[in-house]
Amino acid sequence: MARVPIGEIQKAVGEVKRLNDDPNFISTVAWREDALREEQSALSSAHDAGMKMGMQAGIQKGMFDVARNMLIEKMPFEIIRKLTGLSDEEIESLQKEGY
Repeated sequence: MARVPIGEIQKAVGEVKRLNDDPNFISTVAWREDALREEQSALSSAHDAGMKMGMQAGIQKGMFDVARNMLIEKMPFEIIRKLTGLSDEEIESLQKEGY
């Protein structure tokens, strides 16, 4: 490993001290940290919303699959509606598809 000359280290330490004393630099760093936190929060919220939408879509698909099977078994609309929560229009649409 190459050795760093002591002068370079002292120069770097001086630059760090100068930046720590610079209110504009400190303000910029604080602003950036806040922006990153807000971005992370927004991404987390979007992820949660996407997961919720995906689960709802999966549940809806499952209800349609159950309703299709019930139509194949010639179950009455009233029972299908009661057990799946689908509307008469949705059930009729499935029936028109050939189920």
